[in-house]
Amino acid sequence: MNIDQIPTCHGDDHHPPKLTTVELSDAQHKQVTLMLKALADSQRLQMVLLLKDAEEVCVSEIAKITGDKMSTLSNRLKQLHEAGLINKRREAQHIYYSLQDEHVRHLIDNLVTHAKHL
Repeated sequence: MNIDQIPTCHGDDHHPPKLTTVELSDAQHKQVTLMLKALADSQRLQMVLLLKDAEEVCVSEIAKITGDKMSTLSNRLKQLHEAGLINKRREAQHIYYSLQDEHVRHLIDNLVTHAKHL
């Protein structure tokens, strides 16, 4: 069956069609995909959840909470940083992480709220 043979659903006065196209550039589409892939891993998601309500957290504090080896933790944090979800800041020998911005905080809040309603 080709696309021309698929029956269409036409809206009526009571149920008009509501589909719209979201315009994303290729770069924006790739960025959204990268963010969702980063959040798809439960351990990385847990790190984002830890950062959600904190101003900044030192990497050693994250390690104490998660119990991860530093190499594993660094890899997970690197993926979140590369996805644009978290910031990192170095101060002397310490590295601090925080959420990238309020957009990420709202995204995580909405995901958690939605999950609670399922």
